Amino acid sequence: MEGIPKDVPSGSVVLRKGRVRPIHSGHPWVFAGAVDSVVGQPEAGDAVWVLDPGKKVLGWGVYSPNSAFRVRMWGYEQTSEGVSVNRCIELRIQQAMERRIRLGIPSGDNNVYRLINAEGDRLPGLTVDVLGEVATVRHGSAALWTRRKLVAQLLRDILSLKDVVHRVDDQVAEHEQIYGIEHVDGDSDRTEYQVRFQENGIHYAVDLLRSQKTGHYIDQQANRARLASFCEGANVLDLCTSTGGFALNAAKAGARRVLGVDSSKVMVDYAQKNAALNKLNTVEFLAEDAIRACRSFEPKSFDVVILDPPKLVKTRKAQIQGLKKYEAMNTAALRLVTDEGLFMSYSCSGHVDSNAFSRMLTDVARKTGRVLHVHEALAAGMDHPVVTAAPEGRYLKGVLATVSSR
Repeated sequence: MEGIPKDVPSGSVVLRKGRVRPIHSGHPWVFAGAVDSVVGQPEAGDAVWVLDPGKKVLGWGVYSPNSAFRVRMWGYEQTSEGVSVNRCIELRIQQAMERRIRLGIPSGDNNVYRLINAEGDRLPGLTVDVLGEVATVRHGSAALWTRRKLVAQLLRDILSLKDVVHRVDDQVAEHEQIYGIEHVDGDSDRTEYQVRFQENGIHYAVDLLRSQKTGHYIDQQANRARLASFCEGANVLDLCTSTGGFALNAAKAGARRVLGVDSSKVMVDYAQKNAALNKLNTVEFLAEDAIRACRSFEPKSFDVVILDPPKLVKTRKAQIQGLKKYEAMNTAALRLVTDEGLFMSYSCSGHVDSNAFSRMLTDVARKTGRVLHVHEALAAGMDHPVVTAAPEGRYLKGVLATVSSR
């Protein structure tokens, strides 16, 4: 294992003039363009002081020399007393757990939830999902990856878990200098890890080392339950179904027929197994590209259509091209909704804000000759907190709308 980064500040990052205000306001990221100079020789994952142009201490964070997020802020202490990455990890995991217990998370028919939502729980670069007796940790920061043994031990102690699985965010691995393979903590030779859990009373089984992200899209838990209340007797289409979440909730709620579509044969296999696990025989799954699948159906042939694609805009520069992809998918999906049927559409791209998403849907409605009557703006559940100083952490946005013809 790599050497553990320095636990207390070993250098300083000095901000440029005019770039102090976001840090004063509590924003968790110091962008590379905001850095004037670096004092000392901090390495990836080391704790550093953050200074204003006059060399006054603003706070401290962890250093990433090759990342667009040059420093992720961890605290605003101005002296070394109490400044420790390791102690912060322990304290903030405990606080995150208490925060969720206060909100009734987990609940009786749910033993799957997000425990750590990165900056939203003041643990930048760390995402932890709990699925039954196992936690799956997604690392997006060298500071946490090199301390993964500590993180795993704390999770076991605080939550009495059976196992911890380490996943790497491949989008940022190179820039964050995260080197290593995804593995089960304490058993790095293992190549499969099947886990079972329950959400909204539905049982799931997934392989945490072979599935996407942390194994299950927990951010849609509340929205899947919301959907179920509208599906009795309906003909439902779930596009980009992944582990089958929306489709299974619709089937359990009494939908007449449910079809789940996903381009990944692996995920379709999991979805089919989950349907069998729950003895839901009104649902079937198809391994196919979402747009191609939509083109195979007659217009206005589904009472309810859900479109929940993967992240299509991974960088700010890719926004225009990504929005074109969202437009194409939504155009194909919206054509299939019956008049007065329901449409749930989502974007999980942080670089697409709510306004851009709404404009895209407006264009799609005009193009298809439909009207979207939006009843509710949808987002991630209560276990995905966002700090007010960094609203870009609110990455998931969606709508629940009735569809009519113009």
